[in-house]
Amino acid sequence: MPQFRYRARDREGKVVQGTIDSASEAIVAGKILEMGYYPVEIKSVERRTGRGFWSPGRRIPVSEIVVFYRQLATMHDAGLPLIYSLVTLADGTTNRHFKDVINAIRAEVEGGETFSGALETHADVFDEVGVNMIRVGEASGNLSEVLERLAEYGEKAAELRSRVKNALAYPLVLMIVATGVVMFSLVVVMPRFASIFTRLKAPLPLPTRMLMVLSDIVKHQGWTILAGLVVFLVLFRLLIKTKRGRWAWDGFLFRIPVFGELRRKNLTARFARNFGTLIESGVDILYSFEVCERTLGSVRLASALATTREGVREGESIAPVLEEQKVFPPLLTRMISVGEETGRLGQMIYRVAGYYELELDVAVKRLTTLLEPMLVVVMAGVVAFIAAATLLPLFNMIKYMR
Repeated sequence: MPQFRYRARDREGKVVQGTIDSASEAIVAGKILEMGYYPVEIKSVERRTGRGFWSPGRRIPVSEIVVFYRQLATMHDAGLPLIYSLVTLADGTTNRHFKDVINAIRAEVEGGETFSGALETHADVFDEVGVNMIRVGEASGNLSEVLERLAEYGEKAAELRSRVKNALAYPLVLMIVATGVVMFSLVVVMPRFASIFTRLKAPLPLPTRMLMVLSDIVKHQGWTILAGLVVFLVLFRLLIKTKRGRWAWDGFLFRIPVFGELRRKNLTARFARNFGTLIESGVDILYSFEVCERTLGSVRLASALATTREGVREGESIAPVLEEQKVFPPLLTRMISVGEETGRLGQMIYRVAGYYELELDVAVKRLTTLLEPMLVVVMAGVVAFIAAATLLPLFNMIKYMR
């Protein structure tokens, strides 16, 4: 839903300002009049997509955000004013960029902006899930509990991401080492041996001839290959920015053996954690779906959520509509159905999130357990091939000389 920033005056002439989510400026003006204010200026605010807890490119560590939420919850629960709490938190952080962000938020709050509205202007730091939870917490007077829940949400998301990264680190290092060994052999070692073999005109075995051809290609056509790769990557990036390109690429990622299923579990856990956190914090179900659509990271799953949201808007239950989309695992829709029937939707969604986070952790560990010996064998095979291609001609030369 579009967002509008407004400036208005109360009956005493004092200027107030804030943000309202609405479909049009006319509706915003009506809401301002209902609050007892007289609108002075209404501007549309362009939403920026926050990176959130799951994004790889954050300049501010997740741990800093978690500490910020938890300390702010403690201070607010103790009855300290928000401005004083923000000043204290800004003085306490050692991250200069985060200090500037907190000071900017404090200045906006001092200028009459709501806390959630001030956070929303820094969407590269505070994700949309957190901003909407805080907005509900401000309206309900339950800000301390919402901040604590946000801190817990951030910790769990960061823990899951850390487990996945740590599990994949060793196989990645092996692949980098293997690639480095091959490139060093092709660019440095093999050309020197090739000149010796050429001068002696000795018969060369097949592995040596193959390696010499690869070395010649890399040496003389390497920059051309690299330039072609760069052009391909640029064109690929442009392609997946289109609607059809994103849809096709998203579907391809789901169809990759093993990794596609891991991605589905990861996105299911992310949706369940986000949706459950929003519902438990009091955010409207329809708006919770809308937020999850924008923060999920999959166009196919986001489309399924949009269809489900429209069905719920027309009075249908969540579980049947979501099950018809056939993109989420059956366990998710069944737990949602139980949650709707028992009135404990948020709790049931939380259980699904915990289950799939555990499933993802186990699946990644199982995958790395299988990948590590396979990569070791492949790396040993590559080294053995290079050694054979280099040493076999030397043995043949010795025999030839005798």
